[in-house]
Amino acid sequence: MPDIVLHPRFSSGSAELTGKDKQELDLLLARLKKVRPEHISVTGHTDSRPISSRLQERYPDNHALSYERAAAVGAYLAEGLGLAPDQVTYEGKGPDEPVATNATE
Repeated sequence: MPDIVLHPRFSSGSAELTGKDKQELDLLLARLKKVRPEHISVTGHTDSRPISSRLQERYPDNHALSYERAAAVGAYLAEGLGLAPDQVTYEGKGPDEPVATNATE
């Protein structure tokens, strides 16, 4: 199956899926249920802004935040597809491979 690129709009410093994110993921789930993948891989990204001091205990750096974002998306998809934990992999790219610049919101 080809790569599918989604851009959930996580709040700054957050790995929590919003209702709008879940709606977008539900559309993807409908497509994935037709092909029944045996494995999914999710890559998370962040911007390059440093993690605020109040969030550093939860997310020490942007790599940790990007991994948690990937895990949130992966867990949502895995649950929707009935996949076991070993059928999902997560990777956090942090600010190393941005999907966009920090020039705009």
